[in-house]
Amino acid sequence: MDKVHKGFCLVPNPFNKKQISRVSLRPEDVDAFVFWSKNPKPLMQYLDELDRDGYMFYFLFTLNDYPKQLEQHVPPVTSRIETFKSLSRRIGKHRVIWRYDPIIISSITGF
Repeated sequence: MDKVHKGFCLVPNPFNKKQISRVSLRPEDVDAFVFWSKNPKPLMQYLDELDRDGYMFYFLFTLNDYPKQLEQHVPPVTSRIETFKSLSRRIGKHRVIWRYDPIIISSITGF
């Protein structure tokens, strides 16, 4: 949100780190934000502000239940399911897309 408030962000070229582009984040220049997250709950407090400022957005919500060995920094799956439901009620189910990825095949996951 800091970048949205500033109205721009700086994006380095992945092939030439010295080449940096300035990308406008003004509402008139942004078609939509696509938030791709395993835990969008911290962002939910800003949705009213994004709506008020005229931004379009939707979420790609990655929701799986891998062991802590693989995902140490995400809330428990039950909490994330509640966040998914809450987010869907808040912005509409058509703007929250469930993703199950990556699919990890290992002795840890049981696949």
